[in-house]
Amino acid sequence: MSMSILCPKSFEKRCVMTLEEALKIYDAGPEAVVKVLLSFSAEIVSLRERVKALEDRIAKNSRNSSKPPSTPMLPTLRLWRDTR
Repeated sequence: MSMSILCPKSFEKRCVMTLEEALKIYDAGPEAVVKVLLSFSAEIVSLRERVKALEDRIAKNSRNSSKPPSTPMLPTLRLWRDTR
């Protein structure tokens, strides 16, 4: 049984499974339930990794990052000097 039958595209958009969708998976049998649970588990791991990466990115600042703070005025000054 394919995952698209078990988890319709509408489920991906709204992130909430309806009772009817859950019962459809249940009625498809143990194999279908295990397949969906493994899929959800993999998605949870992926989302946790993404959240961790985003939290790490937010936590960085000019003091704890290897990159210097941005200086938007420097390119403008260089261009002005080059045109003289």
